[in-house]
Amino acid sequence: MRQFSVLAVFLLSSCLGFAFLAGPNWQPSKEFKAYWLTGKREVNHYDLVQELDGQKYEGQAQLIFKAEYFSRSKQHEVQAEDEGAIPVLELNQLRSFKEGEYRLMQSVFRPIDLVAEPFCYKVSNSLQNWEGHRFDQINLRAYNYRQQQFSYASKEGDQQRDLPKVLLQDELFALIRISPEKLPLGRFEFLPSSLLSQLYHSLLVPKTAEASLSEEGELASYQLTYAQGKGSLKIQFETKFPHPIRSWEEQYYSRGQSYYSKAKLKKEK
Repeated sequence: MRQFSVLAVFLLSSCLGFAFLAGPNWQPSKEFKAYWLTGKREVNHYDLVQELDGQKYEGQAQLIFKAEYFSRSKQHEVQAEDEGAIPVLELNQLRSFKEGEYRLMQSVFRPIDLVAEPFCYKVSNSLQNWEGHRFDQINLRAYNYRQQQFSYASKEGDQQRDLPKVLLQDELFALIRISPEKLPLGRFEFLPSSLLSQLYHSLLVPKTAEASLSEEGELASYQLTYAQGKGSLKIQFETKFPHPIRSWEEQYYSRGQSYYSKAKLKKEK
């Protein structure tokens, strides 16, 4: 196993497809295949600041990437030779803060072929603290996403709902690592972070955002700003392949409150 730290839309239209992913026969490059399609993992460690209950807590975060094969129908890991298998880039994101009391994990399964497979297939989240445990999962269906949620909290309980088939904020980290030139730009509809939605006990609903991409030297910044300023995400990454993520900052609104978090890649010793 390879383990290392690196310096680190559905647009408003009538078609079910992402205009920003359009393009004939897009395929990963030889460089991409040589780096990712090896069965090895890439592990990156970050210093985290996460706001909760009016306080900012220091903690740790990890982004763990691995390319693997995934079943379209069953939506779980399979072998390359299995029927319906497609290559995906899996991201496992871990966060721990408030002296380890809060532990969050998210898994994202983003197909690598951005043209043939324009939608993220699956996202799952879990949260553990001293009060209990919460879990939710979002699965791609033919015409929408299906979210299932399970919680210790009596006001939330076990729920299931349908969500629109739009861009997921959760897939943006994986899109950067696959092909940052395919990031959505301009104004579009999306689903905000399901990880933060779970942390802050808010209902996941579609929103509208404006996105931009800028470059300065060896670094690029992707900025996602929610309409009416009700949230944002800024991701800084290297312009050079394999585009390691250096840092990110988030602003999230829930029930009239604003929450902030940031993560910065740890320097190698």
